[in-house]
Amino acid sequence: MVRGYLTATRDDDEGARPLVRDASLDLFSLGTAEAHAAGLRAAATLPDGPGPAPADPAAVGRAIDAVAEVVAPGTVFTHVTDEEVRAGLAATVPGWPEGATGLVLGAAPTPVDRPDLVRFGADLQRLRTALAAEGIGSALLPPPAGSAASASLAL
Repeated sequence: MVRGYLTATRDDDEGARPLVRDASLDLFSLGTAEAHAAGLRAAATLPDGPGPAPADPAAVGRAIDAVAEVVAPGTVFTHVTDEEVRAGLAATVPGWPEGATGLVLGAAPTPVDRPDLVRFGADLQRLRTALAAEGIGSALLPPPAGSAASASLAL
């Protein structure tokens, strides 16, 4: 029982209206299902390009670890952390974006047939999505000339 409930009156007669927030001010405007769907839509439309700041190596590692159990067996993603090696490899990648400071090499499982290449592309997108969740932009590019990689990501 709440004392005074039935006898309490309000002068403004607005009812519950003051409790309703504008959606732009509501920190919880999306439910779980809506937020999940919005995240999947965002993953499907990731822009190509490295981020404005150098990628944190620990964040890149977390992204690679996040997809490790769901990529095709034999798929390998390698974050090239040695600056001299990265610069040498990046110099041979066609279309390397100016300002990119990170490199991840992706290698498809071998032998590779057409369905494997499709799966590898999906696995690359999974990694790009995990990188985006860490705040890291990426651009999908051909592999460095002469490397065993199947593709590269400029970060």
